[in-house]
Amino acid sequence: MNISHKKITLNYRNFFFKIFFLYIFFTNIAFSEGTKIGSITEINGEVIAITEEGDERILDVYDEIYLKDEILIGESSSATIQFDDNTTIVMKELTSLNVSEFEKSGAKQKFQAKVGKGKIIIETGAFAKNAIGEMLIDLSNMSLGIRGTRFNASIKPNGNSEVALAEDSFGSVGQIEISSEGQSTSLTSTDQVIEVTETREIAQREQSDEEKQEFKSGNLQDANNDGVVDANDVEAAKEIIKEEKKQKIDFIVENSNDENTTFLSDVIDQSDDQNIGETIEKIIETKDTLVEGVVGNLSDKDNEFITTSTSEGAGLIKEKIFETIVAKETDKSAEVLSKVMAKSDEATINSVINNITEKNTNEESKLSLKVMADFSEKAPEKLQTLSETNKDQIDKLAVSAVEKASTSNEDANLIAKVVSVASDELANKVVEEVSKNNTSEKQDLSAKVLKAIVETQPNKIEILNEEIKEVVIKQTVEAVKTQQETETNIALEDDLTDVVAEIIVSTDNDTASKLIEEVSNNETDTNLSLKEIAGISEKDGEKFTELSVTNKDQLEKLTISAIQKAENTNEDSQLIANVVAAASDELANKVVEEVSKTAVDEKQSLSVKVLKAIIDTEPEKIEIINEEIKEDLIEQAIEATKDQQEGNLIEEEDLTDAVSEIIVKTDTTTAAKVIEEINDIDTETNLSLEVISAISEKNSEIIDTLSEFDKEQMDELTIDAVQKAENTSEDSELIAQVVAVANDALVNVMIEEVSKTSIDEKQTLSAKVLQAIVENEPDKMEIINDEVKDIMIKQTVESAKNQKEGIGIQEEENFTDIVSEIIVSTNTETASKMIEEINEIDTET
Repeated sequence: MNISHKKITLNYRNFFFKIFFLYIFFTNIAFSEGTKIGSITEINGEVIAITEEGDERILDVYDEIYLKDEILIGESSSATIQFDDNTTIVMKELTSLNVSEFEKSGAKQKFQAKVGKGKIIIETGAFAKNAIGEMLIDLSNMSLGIRGTRFNASIKPNGNSEVALAEDSFGSVGQIEISSEGQSTSLTSTDQVIEVTETREIAQREQSDEEKQEFKSGNLQDANNDGVVDANDVEAAKEIIKEEKKQKIDFIVENSNDENTTFLSDVIDQSDDQNIGETIEKIIETKDTLVEGVVGNLSDKDNEFITTSTSEGAGLIKEKIFETIVAKETDKSAEVLSKVMAKSDEATINSVINNITEKNTNEESKLSLKVMADFSEKAPEKLQTLSETNKDQIDKLAVSAVEKASTSNEDANLIAKVVSVASDELANKVVEEVSKNNTSEKQDLSAKVLKAIVETQPNKIEILNEEIKEVVIKQTVEAVKTQQETETNIALEDDLTDVVAEIIVSTDNDTASKLIEEVSNNETDTNLSLKEIAGISEKDGEKFTELSVTNKDQLEKLTISAIQKAENTNEDSQLIANVVAAASDELANKVVEEVSKTAVDEKQSLSVKVLKAIIDTEPEKIEIINEEIKEDLIEQAIEATKDQQEGNLIEEEDLTDAVSEIIVKTDTTTAAKVIEEINDIDTETNLSLEVISAISEKNSEIIDTLSEFDKEQMDELTIDAVQKAENTSEDSELIAQVVAVANDALVNVMIEEVSKTSIDEKQTLSAKVLQAIVENEPDKMEIINDEVKDIMIKQTVESAKNQKEGIGIQEEENFTDIVSEIIVSTNTETASKMIEEINEIDTET
């Protein structure tokens, strides 16, 4: 063959665009009277067809192919054939193909062909995709049964045959059944290549990246973009193939799916308005789930049919489009419709908005809100423009958006997105609508939206109309109050006290001031004020300090309200301590002063709890408190502890333990003041002993530190502790506990006081204390003053004698056993003294 054909390819972006439009717009006069089964759509180099009778003809682009033609591709040549069932075959150089059967009746659909040599790439059409269809391809040594896919098949020069799979234009991967002399296997993966050798051995290997790329890169087209299509040919062919065009559209629509509308959209994009309208109407009528994907893709391509109002007919079709998307609303609907609005003219935008706001029958739909938020995010400049040029429609969308919003954080954030980019006028319109929709069912809407705005674009708060701002602030605080008082009228997705605190620390001072004032003025018996001031201090210490200067009066007013409404609990005490920790010195003193004023009657123990919480949280803050205020607080703390000890105050927390915790953790000066107050308090309870023993248990070193700092007060505490001790093993253990960690001087002060106290109804106290010391810290016996020790030994033995003789001791403990235990557990010297005292005592027992 010495015939040289010029390359003829069409300058379209997608292979199947070309197939579709070439087949729609181009045809030629039949070469013979045979059965036409397809046409050449692309050609490069030399291609001939040989009929069943042996007649040969040279093929050119648009030439028809007939049943049982053998198609031969010359060297360095290629061709693309589109068959009437929409199967497309690309034939590479030196390839031969013969279609022996092509039956497209309703009852039977069959495509059978044989590759004599070379390589083909096939995108299957209706036969292979239809359940009743059949497609068979024979190679030299294997047969292929095809089910809906794209694949390549080749016969190598060595006689081996290969087949591999890829995704088709609709994103589907079918399968191929492979048979060879009784052997069979299936190919369903795009990663594998099946090879059959000349000796009929079936092998499998991985498909190379180069082979995969051949499927993806558009090599199916064999296009180099230098083809020329004559417009006169197009016009002449249009009438001839109208019916074929309809069939092609039906095929593409039928085989597209929701996840892959790219191919269908590309075909539509290349059509004129009439064809676009007809195709989309077809989609709406037969497969309306595709509408969203197609419209989104066409918008991306700036398709004028979608984005402009070119004719009344187009307008009617678009009404159907938008109505369908609204009616079939999915997770992608808002994105698609906002994309259309971003690219479209005013009439199209109005159509979109009218369908969203007027034709949406789904009461639960939030489409208007989602569209407006998405539009705001992706086309803020256009939103600004439309707010001026198409104000009524944008306002209508805004009203609907807020009406449909729930009080979820998600919806509040969507509203804030709109406000963040909207013009001042539109932003005020949106917030005004929020205030109108802040009903009993949506009582926390204003709070959520206000928070979302200050988190998204805090500067927008400053452009709000003062009247509107005051309304939403009032609604916000009222919602918090309601949540605090009932916890039933408002959905508890968020702690609204935290929401308000977040707004205050994130917004401008003026808005913060208005919120603080509204919280302060709100009449409620809850601890709302305290929660708010604690929340502010915890979230942003610097902003809290700044507010205490710039908004001093409001913050002090809030502080007074906070302490007055505080409950007498550890939780509220900790909140107060959090405020003190972050506050300026002046405000911290104000807080503590209010605590001292409030710690009366049923809140009597508030001072001790707050004092402990401050020391646990920020102990250094104790040092900046005014001395007079501090003394009042300490006095109240000890008074409450005494009352608890005496049974005059019912309190779950052990206040004695709290006081000892304060002494251990605070600075030495404050600790000494606490001890002095304990010494001065008038009580018959063993408060002193419990405090000093608790101190020794929590931090033994603090005993010595305090003894050195203020020996007089520690000695007094110790003496009072022993004097008030009960004659029990428990109190004896407490005394021994102190002795175990105290310095020598304090130990002797305590033991001497024990010896002085061990008389009358407490005559057995020495015995019990000696026993507790030798059990807990026997070495301490060696540092006790000998004279005092002798007295205690004498008292101990005397107690054992009196119990034996039945004189004045009615106790369960066996003091003879106690004496024996002391002797065996103590040092030799003390044991000897004890034995000597036993020998000298005068008794008949």
